[in-house]
Amino acid sequence: MKEKLKLIGFLLILAMLLPAGLVRAGAEDLEGTIKQYISELKENPGNDVIREKIIRLARTLTPAPIIPEEAREHFIMAEGLQRSAKGRESYQVAINEYKAALLIAPWWQEAYRKLGKLQKLTGEYNEAIRTFNLYLLTNPDDAKAVQKEIHDLKAAGTINRSKIKTRSGVPKFEGHWYMIAPQGGSLIKDYIVIGRTDGGELFADRSDHIGEVFYLEIEARRIMVYSKSDEYSYKLDLTLSKDDNKMEGKLQRTLPEEAPETFPITLYRQ
Repeated sequence: MKEKLKLIGFLLILAMLLPAGLVRAGAEDLEGTIKQYISELKENPGNDVIREKIIRLARTLTPAPIIPEEAREHFIMAEGLQRSAKGRESYQVAINEYKAALLIAPWWQEAYRKLGKLQKLTGEYNEAIRTFNLYLLTNPDDAKAVQKEIHDLKAAGTINRSKIKTRSGVPKFEGHWYMIAPQGGSLIKDYIVIGRTDGGELFADRSDHIGEVFYLEIEARRIMVYSKSDEYSYKLDLTLSKDDNKMEGKLQRTLPEEAPETFPITLYRQ
């Protein structure tokens, strides 16, 4: 009788341990497959078919794959370079660092989001669309907003470059500009960012605050930026100070079929 009880106990323990062992073995197999795909991706970083396979496999693992320390180092470097960027070259170095992080951890959701945002900022619309599509494969919470952003980028690619008009004085305006909010006095960093694309074309970005820029004009020490959000259209009309570190002027905000509202505004170079 005792022998039978021991056997039953052994079989019960085996029944409990076996599924867990199979799960661990399955997870190890998937991790091995992901590592193999990453090796292949490093030989061909532009192969999105492999990248998509890695993202989909990583989503099946619980817990999710750990982000390697080397990838985190590239990511932190990219964030720092982006914050301190003074021109196109600095932005490109930051983009390369995000890409390096994603070559080591191709399933990293946040890195795709940051890379896509920066590519959008620098006018690399096609690359931003590609990155955002990969980001969507990671099943983010803001999928609907990103889908709309992709749609807007596709439209912007056919509109923005043809409507940007520049004259003299452009280098003085390039850089990051912040604003001190009229109410509360809080500092709003990167209220507007002005730079150049790979092709040397001027771009301005202020979508985090007042929509997408669709027209930009600079003449001497004056800049006019036109943008749109879901509700309003905006016109920013500013004059650069003599020391090149401050811009003052007015912000005009308009609702459809209503008279525009105008506010004084001052921006400071970061």
